Amino acid sequence: MREAPHKSKQSVDNDMKLQPEVYKGIEFVRVSSLAKSEQELFWKTFEREKIIRILQDNELLNDCVQFKDYQDWRTQQQPTANASEPVRQWKWHMQ
Repeated sequence: MREAPHKSKQSVDNDMKLQPEVYKGIEFVRVSSLAKSEQELFWKTFEREKIIRILQDNELLNDCVQFKDYQDWRTQQQPTANASEPVRQWKWHMQ
């Protein structure tokens, strides 16, 4: 019996990324097409002013985000290389 190949953290992260939809030259992502866990995080942390509406084939898509804004948001959600290290605060005492 063969084991399933192990996915690296980076490949798992890439799986969560979407390819943009394009309508009239606008590259966008629908929030409803994200994984449920990503949708929850998205609605908690994304700037609501950047949500756009697109009228496509007489249907109003009201949960769209420009792909560039989505990519920027994804980058902000990625942990930094040193995220596991504790933050040290230095206190300077004046005498």
